[in-house]
Amino acid sequence: MTCLRTAMVSAWYLIPAGALVLLVPALMNGFPFIFQDTSDYLIFTPRLYRSPFYGLFLFGFHMNRFIWAPAVAQALIGSALIYLLISTLPIRNRPGTFACLIVFLGAFTALPWFAGFLMPDIFTAYLFLAIYLIGFHLERFSRPLQVMLIGFAGLAMTVHLSHLVLGCGAIAVFVLLSRWLRQPWRRIFVRAAVLCIPVALTVGAYLAYNRIIFKTLAISPAGQTFFLANLIEYGPARHYLRDACPGAGYKICSQVDTLPSTANAFLWEAGHLDRLGGFAGMSAESAAVVRGTVMSRPGAVAAMIAGNFWRAFGAHAPDTDVSSAFPPYTAIFEVIALKFGPQALAAFQGSAQMRDVVPHGLIRTADTVLIALAWVLLAATCMVAVAKREWILAALPLFFAACVLGDILVCSTLSGVFDRYQARVIWLLPMAAILCLVSLRDRFRRRPGRA
Repeated sequence: MTCLRTAMVSAWYLIPAGALVLLVPALMNGFPFIFQDTSDYLIFTPRLYRSPFYGLFLFGFHMNRFIWAPAVAQALIGSALIYLLISTLPIRNRPGTFACLIVFLGAFTALPWFAGFLMPDIFTAYLFLAIYLIGFHLERFSRPLQVMLIGFAGLAMTVHLSHLVLGCGAIAVFVLLSRWLRQPWRRIFVRAAVLCIPVALTVGAYLAYNRIIFKTLAISPAGQTFFLANLIEYGPARHYLRDACPGAGYKICSQVDTLPSTANAFLWEAGHLDRLGGFAGMSAESAAVVRGTVMSRPGAVAAMIAGNFWRAFGAHAPDTDVSSAFPPYTAIFEVIALKFGPQALAAFQGSAQMRDVVPHGLIRTADTVLIALAWVLLAATCMVAVAKREWILAALPLFFAACVLGDILVCSTLSGVFDRYQARVIWLLPMAAILCLVSLRDRFRRRPGRA
C-alpha cells in the first residue's frame, strides 16, 4: 500500500501529462475528431437507437461552449486507468514505465485517435480496463479510488447500447479466470457483486429512460432491428423472408423483393425502415423475424457469424472514420455552428480531417504491423508467465485478449464489420503484452551481486 500511495502522489502530474500525449493527434488535427453520428450525441433529441448518457457526458463538459472539454476528459480517464493498471503490477520503475508506455500508445496505436474522437467508442476499452482493475485488484485501492473505478465502469457501460452485453461478458471472463487462478468462491462472489453495481445501474437507467421517453419497458428496443439489418445484408433473413412471406404477415413482406443490399442502406436510407414505422414500429417485428431466421436457418446464421468474425478480426484501421466524407443527411455542420458558434465551425472545416491531409496510409501500415506483432507477443508473454507459474500475470493478457475477441464477436454479429468497432479496443493488446513482459522482466531480474 505504501508503494501505491507513492504512485498516487506522482499521479497528479503524470496523468495530465499522459492525457496531453493522448490528445496530440486531435491537437494536430486542429479540432476533436468528428463522426456523422456525433450530432445525435450533441443534441438532446431522444433517439431510440442511441444512448442518451453519452450526450449527457458530452454536455457536462462542453456546456455548449467548450468543444475540446469532452476530449480532454476522455484522455484524462484513459491516462488515469492506464496509470492505475501499472500501479497494480510488479514493475520497479512505474513512473518511467507509464511515461514510455503512454508515448508508445500515443504514437503507434488507435488509443489517441479515439481519445480525441467525440464518440462513445473509447469507453469500450475503458470498460474492460475498469472491470479488470475492480475484479483482480480491488483491495489494492483506497475507498475513494474504488468508488471512482465503479463510477468509471458505470459511465462506460451506459454510454453505448452494446456495452451492457460486453460488460457482462467481461465479468464472465473475470469469473472464469479467477477460478483458473484457484481463487476462493467467496472472493470471486464479492468481486462479481461489486462489478454488478454498474450493471444494475445501467439496466435501471435504460429501463427508466425508455419507459419515460418512449413508453416501452425495454433495455434496448432497437437492438433486434440492428441484428435484423445484419441478417438481411448477409443473407439468412433475406432468404427466410422470401420463404415466409406473405404468409407470415410481416410488414416487411411488402419490401421482400426490394430489400437493399447493405444493413446501412436498410437502416438509414429513406424509404426502407421509415416506411415500416422506423425503429419503434419495427421493434416487435424485428424480434419475430430474427427469431424465425435463427430457428429456421441456424446453419446459415452460424456461417454468417463465423464469416463476419473472421473479416472483423483483420479490420481494425484506427482512421477509417476520420474522414471528410459525410452523408448528405448529416446535421453535424449545423449542430456545431448552433452550439459552439461560427468560429468552431470554421475550425472544424479547416481541420486536417476535413482537408483530407490525415496520413491514412502510414497509420494503417503501422496498425497492421503492430497488431500482428502484438498477438505474437501476447501469446509469448502469456506462455512464459504460465511456465513461471506467475498466474496473475498470465491473467492480464488472457483477460484483455478475451475481451477484444468478445468485442469482435458481438459487434460483427449484431452490427456488421466496421473497423471502428475493433480499432477502439485493439490497442489493449500491445498494452497488455508490454506490461506483462515488463512485469516478468522485473519479477525475475537478478539482484546486483547475486550469482
